[in-house]
Amino acid sequence: MSIEHIRAAIDAQGRCHTLEFRPRTLLEGTLFSEIDRFVESINENEPEWIKFQGLGERWDEINEATAGTIICRILEFDLAYSSYREMDEAEAMAIRDLFLAMFDDKVRFFTNGTFTSYGLSCNSVAGATFETGVIAVDSQNIGMLWCHDED
Repeated sequence: MSIEHIRAAIDAQGRCHTLEFRPRTLLEGTLFSEIDRFVESINENEPEWIKFQGLGERWDEINEATAGTIICRILEFDLAYSSYREMDEAEAMAIRDLFLAMFDDKVRFFTNGTFTSYGLSCNSVAGATFETGVIAVDSQNIGMLWCHDED
């Protein structure tokens, strides 16, 4: 399944999201600066109220299990109110599996915050009131699955 199939499945559920996947552009600098350049390059394709910006060294590196949990949660639940969305758990898991399968075994995962018992705690990347997701970087590609909500 392609990135367009994943995008269509998320679009069908009415989620405000950003899904990007492209070859890495290896320039000088750290991995964090590469992630920042990638994130900031997305702005041209987003609605005016979404403005991605990098976090520099504040990106949190996470393991694959945590990345998978975040992907499922942002697809299943509204980030502002933690209420159920129309996407059921099985569909969210299928999209998670498709996204993760797009990367090789050298993949590293990053996010902007964590879910706690009190809700979402994060550094703003997209400028939305509530937003989080996963950035994946492997030896050849970089990709992002991000959701944004407003209250």
